[in-house]
Amino acid sequence: LFWRDPSERNGADICLEAYDRLAPEFPQVDFDLAVRSHWKPVPGIDDLASRHDNVHVYRFPYPAGITIPGLLADSICALMPFRQQSVDPQLSIMESMAAEVPVVSTDMGSIPEFIAPRENGMLIPSGDVGAAVEAVRYCVSNPERARAMGRAAREDLLSRWNWTHWVEDLSAIYRRVVEPTR
Repeated sequence: LFWRDPSERNGADICLEAYDRLAPEFPQVDFDLAVRSHWKPVPGIDDLASRHDNVHVYRFPYPAGITIPGLLADSICALMPFRQQSVDPQLSIMESMAAEVPVVSTDMGSIPEFIAPRENGMLIPSGDVGAAVEAVRYCVSNPERARAMGRAAREDLLSRWNWTHWVEDLSAIYRRVVEPTR
């Protein structure tokens, strides 16, 4: 699943090329794009879907019965090959992880703080189509391992990225700053 604005900044072109290579290899797997309108979408989204019966494009507002939670629930992995983050941390990564979906994303910004390669997701270099193809291929070829990575993603997110943990970390910093060194 790719669910973002279909822009180069979000790596939609990487997704299209990866899906174009993988769709014929895995005809039993659906390769979905859930996209919103964008002022400069990458070209070829509809062409890709017309070339492959197992590539689907859902445009917001999505058709009846199509939702991001529903698409995530049915996903082997989420492909988010960002070239630039719109926020840091990238919330769509956290939302996918919370849904027990391993994320394939770029090794930039805070993303490596969330994704431990082959433990709870996969990291790829920005702009690297070959790495994106291999990472998605790994997930699709190893669905049990992908599900285990998805469970680990949710567990890690819930244990480390929560308000209790954040308050404890911030309190520890304050104590170090205000307490005199001995």
